[in-house]
Amino acid sequence: MAHARLGIGEETSGKLVSTVRTNAKKLAEQYHKDLIIIDGPPGTGCSTIAAITGTDLVLVVSEPTVSGIHDLKRVLELTAHFMIPTVICINKYDINEENTQMIENFCAEQEIPVIGRLPYNDIVTKAMLQEQTLIEYAKSSACLNENEFADQVCQIWARVENILMGIQDKQKGIKTLKMKNL
Repeated sequence: MAHARLGIGEETSGKLVSTVRTNAKKLAEQYHKDLIIIDGPPGTGCSTIAAITGTDLVLVVSEPTVSGIHDLKRVLELTAHFMIPTVICINKYDINEENTQMIENFCAEQEIPVIGRLPYNDIVTKAMLQEQTLIEYAKSSACLNENEFADQVCQIWARVENILMGIQDKQKGIKTLKMKNL
Protein backbone atom coordinates (compact mmCIF):
# COMPACT_ATOMS: atom_id res chain seq x y z
CA MET A 1 0.00 0.00 0.00
CA ALA A 2 1.34 3.39 -0.96
CA HIS A 3 0.00 6.45 0.80
CA ALA A 4 0.89 9.90 2.05
CA ARG A 5 0.25 11.51 5.39
CA LEU A 6 -1.06 15.05 5.46
CA GLY A 7 -0.99 17.35 8.44
CA ILE A 8 -4.09 19.03 9.84
CA GLY A 9 -5.50 21.49 7.33
CA GLU A 10 -3.10 20.49 4.55
CA GLU A 11 -4.63 20.01 1.14
CA THR A 12 -3.71 17.27 -1.25
CA SER A 13 -2.19 18.27 -4.56
CA GLY A 14 -1.75 16.73 -7.96
CA LYS A 15 1.99 16.55 -7.33
CA LEU A 16 1.47 14.60 -4.09
CA VAL A 17 -0.92 12.17 -5.79
CA SER A 18 1.57 11.67 -8.63
CA THR A 19 4.31 10.90 -6.11
CA VAL A 20 2.13 8.33 -4.35
CA ARG A 21 1.24 6.77 -7.73
CA THR A 22 4.95 6.51 -8.61
CA ASN A 23 5.61 4.78 -5.28
CA ALA A 24 2.66 2.43 -5.89
CA LYS A 25 4.06 1.49 -9.30
CA LYS A 26 7.46 0.71 -7.74
CA LEU A 27 5.79 -1.47 -5.10
CA ALA A 28 3.73 -3.27 -7.74
CA GLU A 29 6.90 -4.02 -9.72
CA GLN A 30 8.78 -5.10 -6.58
CA TYR A 31 6.01 -7.52 -5.54
CA HIS A 32 5.12 -8.60 -9.10
CA LYS A 33 1.58 -7.23 -8.96
CA ASP A 34 -0.25 -6.35 -12.15
CA LEU A 35 -3.02 -4.19 -10.67
CA ILE A 36 -2.88 -0.88 -8.85
CA ILE A 37 -6.05 0.46 -7.26
CA ILE A 38 -6.10 4.19 -6.64
CA ASP A 39 -8.60 5.55 -4.15
CA GLY A 40 -9.00 8.98 -5.69
CA PRO A 41 -10.27 12.09 -4.00
CA PRO A 42 -13.76 13.44 -4.61
CA GLY A 43 -14.29 16.28 -7.02
CA THR A 44 -12.59 17.26 -10.26
CA GLY A 45 -9.53 19.20 -9.10
CA CYS A 46 -5.85 18.68 -9.79
CA SER A 47 -5.57 15.76 -7.37
CA THR A 48 -8.44 13.95 -9.09
CA ILE A 49 -6.89 14.55 -12.50
CA ALA A 50 -3.58 13.20 -11.17
CA ALA A 51 -5.37 10.15 -9.75
CA ILE A 52 -7.11 9.19 -13.00
CA THR A 53 -4.45 10.14 -15.57
CA GLY A 54 -3.16 7.08 -17.39
CA THR A 55 -5.60 4.67 -15.74
CA ASP A 56 -7.35 1.90 -17.64
CA LEU A 57 -10.70 2.33 -15.89
CA VAL A 58 -12.41 4.70 -13.47
CA LEU A 59 -15.00 3.36 -11.05
CA VAL A 60 -17.11 6.24 -9.81
CA VAL A 61 -18.97 5.58 -6.57
CA SER A 62 -21.87 7.99 -6.27
CA GLU A 63 -24.66 8.51 -3.80
CA PRO A 64 -28.19 9.46 -4.82
CA THR A 65 -28.13 12.96 -3.38
CA VAL A 66 -28.39 16.26 -5.21
CA SER A 67 -24.70 16.98 -4.61
CA GLY A 68 -23.79 13.38 -5.47
CA ILE A 69 -25.52 13.64 -8.85
CA HIS A 70 -23.88 16.99 -9.54
CA ASP A 71 -20.41 15.64 -8.68
CA LEU A 72 -21.04 12.48 -10.71
CA LYS A 73 -21.80 14.51 -13.82
CA ARG A 74 -18.66 16.62 -13.34
CA VAL A 75 -16.46 13.55 -12.93
CA LEU A 76 -18.02 11.96 -16.00
CA GLU A 77 -17.19 15.09 -18.00
CA LEU A 78 -13.61 14.76 -16.78
CA THR A 79 -13.27 11.08 -17.66
CA ALA A 80 -14.88 11.72 -21.06
CA HIS A 81 -12.39 14.54 -21.68
CA PHE A 82 -9.49 12.19 -20.97
CA MET A 83 -11.25 9.32 -22.81
CA ILE A 84 -11.00 6.96 -19.84
CA PRO A 85 -13.55 4.14 -19.69
CA THR A 86 -15.83 4.69 -16.70
CA VAL A 87 -18.33 2.62 -14.75
CA ILE A 88 -20.64 3.60 -11.91
CA CYS A 89 -21.61 2.07 -8.58
CA ILE A 90 -24.46 3.69 -6.67
CA ASN A 91 -23.75 3.59 -2.94
CA LYS A 92 -26.65 3.85 -0.47
CA TYR A 93 -29.06 3.60 -3.39
CA ASP A 94 -31.97 3.07 -1.03
CA ILE A 95 -31.71 6.46 0.72
CA ASN A 96 -33.38 8.09 -2.28
CA GLU A 97 -34.64 5.69 -4.94
CA GLU A 98 -35.96 8.53 -7.12
CA ASN A 99 -32.46 10.02 -7.37
CA THR A 100 -31.06 6.53 -7.91
CA GLN A 101 -33.36 6.20 -10.91
CA MET A 102 -32.20 9.61 -12.16
CA ILE A 103 -28.58 8.42 -12.00
CA GLU A 104 -29.41 5.18 -13.80
CA ASN A 105 -31.37 7.03 -16.52
CA PHE A 106 -28.57 9.56 -17.02
CA CYS A 107 -25.96 6.80 -17.24
CA ALA A 108 -28.11 4.85 -19.72
CA GLU A 109 -28.42 7.96 -21.91
CA GLN A 110 -24.63 8.44 -21.77
CA GLU A 111 -24.00 4.71 -22.33
CA ILE A 112 -22.08 4.44 -19.07
CA PRO A 113 -22.54 1.12 -17.27
CA VAL A 114 -23.96 1.07 -13.76
CA ILE A 115 -22.24 -2.06 -12.46
CA GLY A 116 -23.83 -2.16 -9.04
CA ARG A 117 -26.09 -0.68 -6.42
CA LEU A 118 -25.28 -1.01 -2.74
CA PRO A 119 -27.85 -0.38 -0.02
CA TYR A 120 -27.15 1.71 3.05
CA ASN A 121 -25.28 -0.47 5.53
CA ASP A 122 -22.92 0.27 8.40
CA ILE A 123 -20.88 -2.92 7.87
CA VAL A 124 -17.91 -0.95 6.51
CA THR A 125 -17.68 1.04 9.74
CA LYS A 126 -18.03 -2.14 11.80
CA ALA A 127 -15.27 -3.83 9.79
CA MET A 128 -12.93 -0.84 10.23
CA LEU A 129 -13.55 -0.82 13.98
CA GLN A 130 -12.52 -4.49 14.06
CA GLU A 131 -9.48 -3.70 11.84
CA GLN A 132 -10.73 -6.13 9.21
CA THR A 133 -11.61 -5.92 5.56
CA LEU A 134 -15.26 -5.93 4.67
CA ILE A 135 -14.99 -9.52 3.45
CA GLU A 136 -13.15 -10.74 6.57
CA TYR A 137 -15.70 -9.09 8.81
CA ALA A 138 -18.66 -10.46 6.86
CA LYS A 139 -17.26 -14.00 7.05
CA SER A 140 -17.08 -13.73 10.84
CA SER A 141 -20.55 -12.18 11.11
CA ALA A 142 -23.72 -14.13 11.68
CA CYS A 143 -25.78 -11.28 10.23
CA LEU A 144 -27.34 -12.26 6.90
CA ASN A 145 -27.60 -8.62 5.73
CA GLU A 146 -23.87 -8.12 6.22
CA ASN A 147 -23.02 -11.28 4.29
CA GLU A 148 -25.38 -10.25 1.47
CA PHE A 149 -23.72 -6.82 1.34
CA ALA A 150 -20.26 -8.39 1.13
CA ASP A 151 -21.50 -10.70 -1.65
CA GLN A 152 -22.76 -7.66 -3.57
CA VAL A 153 -19.36 -5.98 -3.23
CA CYS A 154 -17.68 -9.16 -4.53
CA GLN A 155 -20.06 -9.25 -7.51
CA ILE A 156 -19.29 -5.62 -8.33
CA TRP A 157 -15.57 -6.35 -8.10
CA ALA A 158 -15.98 -9.34 -10.45
CA ARG A 159 -17.64 -7.00 -12.97
CA VAL A 160 -14.77 -4.53 -12.64
CA GLU A 161 -12.23 -7.32 -13.23
CA ASN A 162 -14.18 -8.53 -16.26
CA ILE A 163 -14.26 -5.03 -17.75
CA LEU A 164 -10.54 -4.55 -17.07
CA MET A 165 -9.75 -7.84 -18.82
CA GLY A 166 -11.77 -6.66 -21.81
CA ILE A 167 -9.88 -3.36 -21.87
CA GLN A 168 -6.52 -5.10 -21.63
CA ASP A 169 -7.48 -7.59 -24.36
CA LYS A 170 -8.64 -4.72 -26.57
CA GLN A 171 -5.29 -2.98 -26.07
CA LYS A 172 -3.55 -6.20 -27.12
CA GLY A 173 -5.88 -6.59 -30.11
CA ILE A 174 -7.62 -9.68 -28.73
CA LYS A 175 -11.36 -10.00 -29.38
CA THR A 176 -13.49 -10.39 -26.25
CA LEU A 177 -17.13 -10.96 -25.55
CA LYS A 178 -19.00 -8.01 -24.16
CA MET A 179 -20.52 -8.60 -20.75
CA LYS A 180 -24.28 -8.70 -20.62
CA ASN A 181 -26.46 -7.63 -17.72
CA LEU A 182 -24.06 -5.21 -16.11
